[in-house]
Amino acid sequence: ATNIRIRGGTSVNASNEPLFVVDGVPLPVGGGLSSGRNPLNFLNPDDVASVTVLKDASATAIYGSRGANGVIIGETKSGAVTGPQITYTGTASSSEIVARPDILSAAQFRSAVQQFAPERVRYLGGATTDWRDAVLRSATGQEHNVAVAGSGESMSYRLSVGYLDQAGVVRGSNTERVSAALNYTHDLFGDRVAVEATLRGVRTEDAYTPGGGLGAATIFDPTQVVRSDDEFFEQREFELSPTNPVAELQLGSVSGKTFRGIGNLQARVRMPFLDALTATGRVGFDVASSERQEFFPSILYGQQRSANPGYLSRSNPRETTALVDAFLNYAAPV
Repeated sequence: ATNIRIRGGTSVNASNEPLFVVDGVPLPVGGGLSSGRNPLNFLNPDDVASVTVLKDASATAIYGSRGANGVIIGETKSGAVTGPQITYTGTASSSEIVARPDILSAAQFRSAVQQFAPERVRYLGGATTDWRDAVLRSATGQEHNVAVAGSGESMSYRLSVGYLDQAGVVRGSNTERVSAALNYTHDLFGDRVAVEATLRGVRTEDAYTPGGGLGAATIFDPTQVVRSDDEFFEQREFELSPTNPVAELQLGSVSGKTFRGIGNLQARVRMPFLDALTATGRVGFDVASSERQEFFPSILYGQQRSANPGYLSRSNPRETTALVDAFLNYAAPV
């Protein structure tokens, strides 16, 4: 996850995360419910039009105590001046590990065991295995966004759909996001009433590296083979790591899925008796449903040494936030 600090650490035991406001809807401090890597993963960057950061007393004056750590206001793109306009953006990426830690080779490891723990030489194997190379990979990613935007005499609209599929450089890690958004504005009664509506829905699916795969690959015995002759994952009592890292990656699984919807309906009325005075009313919602699952079978070496081999955990948290907001604004004539 990404941690953002606008005003530094302001509390010892409470959250220091800023308040995020997306299209007028304040999200729960910290971004809200998510089984993914970051609560803000639901927001497609291609839909963002502007980001405003409030870091002084104005944040508290507008949003109360929720804005004590600062406020980040995100506005998404609205309709085009003319239209309809259809836009498409696509990207492809590739990720590589370009630098690795300097650790013992198989020959150096054998030499160290012979020198410092000769009684354990009998546990050494005859292989030369790069365990970090076995759990790392070249990762690819793709992203596609399609948007239709236009306007009429007194209205504008924008409809967008996005898809992201990004693999991680550690095997077993991946993020997939499908999103859709609608922005609509309409001016009524000679521009005295302005109505704005936004609706955003997203599904994110995350796959995580099970257990401590990268750490285990760093300390695992490089003289052992990944699999034995009978195709079982090799594991010996001598290993510093509780489980063969490749076995943990292939047999265990940790995944998360989040569905999230954010909507906002706002009406702004310019008073007929005083043009400088406007009244704004807003209703909105933020609904999230998440699922997180972890599974490690009893055949894993680390599980076999447990008092209760085998592990399965599943959680289904849900969260709903409603917004009702109304205020007056007076702009004094210059």
